[in-house]
Amino acid sequence: MSASLTRPSRSSHRGQRIASHARAPNRRGHTTISDHMPSAHRRYGKWTPGGLIAAGERIGPSTAAFFQVVIEARPHPEQGFRTCLGILSLAKSYDNARIDAACRRAILIKARSVASIRSSSRTVLIALSSTRRPTTSPCATATSAVRAISTEPWRPQC
Repeated sequence: MSASLTRPSRSSHRGQRIASHARAPNRRGHTTISDHMPSAHRRYGKWTPGGLIAAGERIGPSTAAFFQVVIEARPHPEQGFRTCLGILSLAKSYDNARIDAACRRAILIKARSVASIRSSSRTVLIALSSTRRPTTSPCATATSAVRAISTEPWRPQC
C-alpha cells in the first residue's frame, strides 16, 4: 500500500480545515458515511433493501422482483435505490398494473433503468401483454418471419 493511502484526507476552505478522515482503502471507491455524502444522497439513507422491495410489493409482484434484481445487480445495494425510488415515483403517474407489467417486461429483456420502465408504461403493448401471453417465443417468431422473406441461411442470436 502506498504512503498516500495511509494518510488521512483533509479538506479545507480558505485555509481552515473543515474535514479530516481516513482515506478509503480502494481507489475511487464508494463511502457510506452519511457525514461525507451530499445532502441529496442522504435521503436514500433511510431506505433499506427490504423496505424498497416491500414498497415494490404494494405495486405488484413483478415490481418487487424487479427491485430485487436491480439491488442485487449492483456492488452495493444503495446504488440501486435511485432506480427503485424512480419507479416508485412513476406510480404517481401510471396505475399499478401498468407499472407491474412494465417491470415484468424489464425482467424478461434484462432492462435495469427507470427510462425503460417509463417507456414501457407509456405503450399500449404493455396493457395488451399483461392480459395476453404469447404462445411462441419472440426468437421463434423472428426466425420464422426472416425465413419467410429470405432464402439465405440465418441463425437467430437468442
